[in-house]
Amino acid sequence: MAGSVATGAEIWPGQMRYPIRRPKSFMDALLAHFSKAEVAVGGSFDGPVPGSLGEFIQARLKTKMNPAVYVAALLIDEGYADVSRRGYILFRAGTTRQHTAAVNNRPTTIAPEDPKNNFRISSVL
Repeated sequence: MAGSVATGAEIWPGQMRYPIRRPKSFMDALLAHFSKAEVAVGGSFDGPVPGSLGEFIQARLKTKMNPAVYVAALLIDEGYADVSRRGYILFRAGTTRQHTAAVNNRPTTIAPEDPKNNFRISSVL
């Protein structure tokens, strides 16, 4: 994964040749939709939990791929959400792009091969 919530992100699940793009407008809609909510990550490719992050991704971007765990990890890494319990994230109240940009001051890169980031991704499953 490369990019950020503030600018949009590109995700390369598995061995894909081309990324799945999550544009800034998608990230804005996601943050508005789930503001202050606890939601299931919904990482299943063929039937994400109704109301989950995965269902939102598949419905909005018209894709059968479901990299919800990568999006959840990005949200957590940048301070937009926390792991609330296994398989769920809690969107933080009052977290803004400006706050996150000031704290991180960098785009996020999450690589599945990086053991540090594997922990973050697996912690939301």
